[in-house]
Amino acid sequence: MKISPSTTTLLAGTLCCLLALWLRIPADDSAPTEPAFEAGAHIQDVTPPFDSLLINGGFTERRRGKMNPGDLKARCFVLRRDQTLIAIAVVDSCMIPRDVCDRAKQLTFKATGIPTENILITSTHTHTAPSTMDYCLGTMADPAYTNFLPPKISEGITNAFKKIQPARIGWFQIPAKGLTHNRRWITRPDKIQTDPFGETTVRAMMHPGYQNPNYIGPSGPIDDDLSLISIESLDGMPLAVLANYSMHYYGGCGPADYFGMYSDRLAEKLTRDGQTPVCAMTQGTSGDLHWMNYKIPRSIRDASKYTNDLIALTQTALKDLPHHDSPPLAMDQKSLTLKRRLPNQKRLAWADQLLTEMKGRRPKTRPEVYAEQARYLHENPSEEILLQTLRIGDLALTALPNEVYAITGLKLKARSPFETTINLELSNGASGYIPPPEQHALGGYTTWPARTAGLEVQAEPKIVEALLSSLESLSEKPRRQAALHHGDYPKAILAKKPLAYWRCDDLDGSLRDSSPHNLPGKITGTVAYYLDGPDSPAFSGGHSNHALQLAGGNVSATVPNARSLSFFFWNGMEQSLRDNTGDLVLLDDTFHLRIGGKADGKHAGHLILKSGENITHGGTNLTLRHWHHLSLSIDKSHLHLFLDGQPELKLPRPKILPTNWTLGGPLPIEGRLDEVAWFPTPLTANDAKQLYTFSKPTHEQLHR
Repeated sequence: MKISPSTTTLLAGTLCCLLALWLRIPADDSAPTEPAFEAGAHIQDVTPPFDSLLINGGFTERRRGKMNPGDLKARCFVLRRDQTLIAIAVVDSCMIPRDVCDRAKQLTFKATGIPTENILITSTHTHTAPSTMDYCLGTMADPAYTNFLPPKISEGITNAFKKIQPARIGWFQIPAKGLTHNRRWITRPDKIQTDPFGETTVRAMMHPGYQNPNYIGPSGPIDDDLSLISIESLDGMPLAVLANYSMHYYGGCGPADYFGMYSDRLAEKLTRDGQTPVCAMTQGTSGDLHWMNYKIPRSIRDASKYTNDLIALTQTALKDLPHHDSPPLAMDQKSLTLKRRLPNQKRLAWADQLLTEMKGRRPKTRPEVYAEQARYLHENPSEEILLQTLRIGDLALTALPNEVYAITGLKLKARSPFETTINLELSNGASGYIPPPEQHALGGYTTWPARTAGLEVQAEPKIVEALLSSLESLSEKPRRQAALHHGDYPKAILAKKPLAYWRCDDLDGSLRDSSPHNLPGKITGTVAYYLDGPDSPAFSGGHSNHALQLAGGNVSATVPNARSLSFFFWNGMEQSLRDNTGDLVLLDDTFHLRIGGKADGKHAGHLILKSGENITHGGTNLTLRHWHHLSLSIDKSHLHLFLDGQPELKLPRPKILPTNWTLGGPLPIEGRLDEVAWFPTPLTANDAKQLYTFSKPTHEQLHR
């Protein structure tokens, strides 16, 4: 039989297609199709049906009656790409210990096959949910609810798994300014408080009260990013929104606090054609943050308006949020064993005496709470924690089982190799507050040794290092260095070729030198990092400017051949409270610059410069909690001081030029330093005026 050319072509084409199918390769030269991204979401009611429940979130144990169905929820999400399956459960709970999370994960693995290391369970931190944790300060776990919760979480994830469908996913971060504030403030040094152990150690305490004169100011920065993950169906219908914000909680609006209100209201607003997405608000790094702004007078409390403000920002961000069809999906988990800060024999004897007097009853006072905690820590000297990282394309999530300070979250975001990073605290356990080491030195509630705040002083840097290492593994990229943003002012400083230049925007450790000479600052005593600096776009362009806070500490450097110094300072100490309000600069043993105090009479609150027996007083009364610029310059005949661009003081030039410079001194200012720079030549009056003028925002800068 004769075969036509068309038949030959058809047979050849058919054979090629069959061969391609057999070899599982494309039949043409086109690129392989990316694995589809899929997602499912489900809301699981986790409200207990019991009549009486132990509630945690306070110092001592309390009970409440039966809740209503739907009061508490686990909002569950399952993501799949190719063979990778990941589950996230956001549970309305104050905190869930690791053993309870592990039970839920094992049940979920049996029901769905999702590996336990790919399951993330995180608590919202509502303060009005039943307790699942022993020694949550003075509250023990509610036994019935602790048994009830794990299968309910598993049921929620399993139902989300059953709803998996092809989907797209996107993410975005937007500032939510004015909605979170630092709640942990530094006390005046003459107002140091007593801890539950009877010792005077508290230099920083949460909830100081509005405009309380006994406090200097906040002890740390804020993280006000509202982070959003949006999941939609292939036809654009919203399936889920996972939000994250660093604000401790907002109570008085139901058992789920504002977390539940936000989630339910946002879901209602995003409902389309009868289809309601699953929305969840997760807890960011908010161990030292709250909605209350203690810098201003008390305002009317309104959780509903607060929630609506966040929802309005969310809706704005979601309008133009791009979605991705098949982003890489991966997860990593590490375990880390950390020591606890253990009581010494004196502390144990104190604790045992109180426990004996209690005769087995539950604690009623703070000392009794911490007596019980001391015995627990002694019997449990270490803890193994789980740390997880999750990759979705260029987005990373970190999950850590602690109440985390905002500065820790900012470190992770600044150094992550991913373009966008979201941090979820109180995930896969509840291992307590992890203050950075310098915050331990300030003391206060979040450092008092307990199951909820008992890890070793170096726990925070160890956890940060483990998470960054994990993010490097997921991304196959090195971590970033925290970026320095140079506005017009630092460019002007660098143009003068400084011997050393500290921007004072460090997140931890020491003061980096931004000049080519690599002369970092040496920190002695107690400080706090990353506080608000002078507010002008001239410093960091469109980014926030930050400063170093002195809280009894000082900074120093050996700078040979320096002839001038320029820096900004902010004093938080009233001039009438101590004889010397605070030391500003020491030059070897030659010069001493300080702010006058009550012993200085009419010169209280003024700059006072001393050299040997020579003392001269400035004429300007320094404004409390206000940034001032200071230039110190040594020419051929005099040492000059310029304040805010104007001549303020001068003394005869020293015979021996200084080499060792200290900012602070034996009694350092209770305040902040920023933009510290030394130069090899004297600064003139015109230089001082220009630098101060450079730092002042113009009308155009303020309205960029």
